[in-house]
Amino acid sequence: MKQQDVERILPVQTLGFDRDGSGIHVTLSTGGILNNTQPVILTGLASGIEPALVRLQDYSPKDMLYYDHVQYILCGESMAKDSIEPVLDWVERSPFMRMDTQVFLVKSSAEEAMLSASGEMSDITERLSSLERESSSRGQHIYTLLEISSNLASQGSSLCTTVESVSSDGTVFTSQSSSSGNALLPVGYGVLQDGRLVAYLTQAESLGAMLLEQDPTGSEVEIERTTLELLQGKAEVSGQWSEDGSLAGIIVAAELDAGILEQDPSHKITTEQLSEALSNAARSWLEDVLYRSQELSCDFLNIQDKVLRRRFGKQTFDEDRWAEIFPSLPITVEANATIQRGYDRSG
Repeated sequence: MKQQDVERILPVQTLGFDRDGSGIHVTLSTGGILNNTQPVILTGLASGIEPALVRLQDYSPKDMLYYDHVQYILCGESMAKDSIEPVLDWVERSPFMRMDTQVFLVKSSAEEAMLSASGEMSDITERLSSLERESSSRGQHIYTLLEISSNLASQGSSLCTTVESVSSDGTVFTSQSSSSGNALLPVGYGVLQDGRLVAYLTQAESLGAMLLEQDPTGSEVEIERTTLELLQGKAEVSGQWSEDGSLAGIIVAAELDAGILEQDPSHKITTEQLSEALSNAARSWLEDVLYRSQELSCDFLNIQDKVLRRRFGKQTFDEDRWAEIFPSLPITVEANATIQRGYDRSG
């Protein structure tokens, strides 16, 4: 690309989508990667995504909005509850968008989150980039467009990382002339069923989902006035089969290792007691998320596949009946946690 062409483009780094009646409200934020320019936010309403982008192009202070560098997509609650399928369809057809783009659900409107996050200290893309780095170190997975699209196609449901826009007042302090903007905090996962948001998982339910779906290494939890870091954790799912080979229940067995980061010295508790408390907590996380899945009649954890992968012999199962029997299957959860490092100064 020629230098004069580079100077005439605005690379878009974050896109936000909200449903507004029969139309789609598109908000975009450009990056400041060229000539150290300040990010620009444009927002507009149209009948669809492409008409909205054409409208925003007309208002662009540069000649061309450039989408090859989009890093993040925000789906507002109104868009997610209606359906994210228009976003997935548009990205899949787009010659410049990438399916490995990370997606966040917003517990408000995407436009509001993008506007309020942009202050003199940072912009929405910088905040999401910081959140991405922190999530990686804390074992919290951020789902991509490809993962969500694949999950919806194969099992009709998917998890999606959820964030909430909160005021930085009282936490972030700047000079009187500066604005820190709102922070974006991770608040667990949202559940998409047939492309629509049907529920937000609690923090406990999200921890249970992490044990079943990914490596939670780096996650921090507070148990018995003690802050623990999960060093590793995994939950295995198998079926409980009756004598005639039919599925009679679901069994989950979890193993966790954790280390102590901070402990209230006035609260006397042994390492063995702390291990037992973490075991009980992990069992509760798993039960909570599995019961929520059954309550929603939505197998967003793909328990069916996990169960069927471990069957053998005469164990038979009619996969077409899974949706019918899953909500009422008995669930048995066992969890065993070990405190690997205690930093016990007395011993």
